[in-house]
Amino acid sequence: MNTPVLLTPPEAAQFLRTTPKTLSVWRSTGRHGIPFVKAGRKIWYDREALVRFLAKQTVNGDDQEAGA
Repeated sequence: MNTPVLLTPPEAAQFLRTTPKTLSVWRSTGRHGIPFVKAGRKIWYDREALVRFLAKQTVNGDDQEAGA
């Protein structure tokens, strides 16, 4: 088993090209369902989980709705 690469919220936000505040909102609302690790007050994101999240968000030209 490979050891996961864990990113802090600022590192994860940079990876996703968003802000740590946005990640905080997504965590508290459950939006997007990105898994995270919480130990006490510390939060980490598994880099591979972020890669999978981005892959799920990828839209092919054929998948777009007409007129979008």
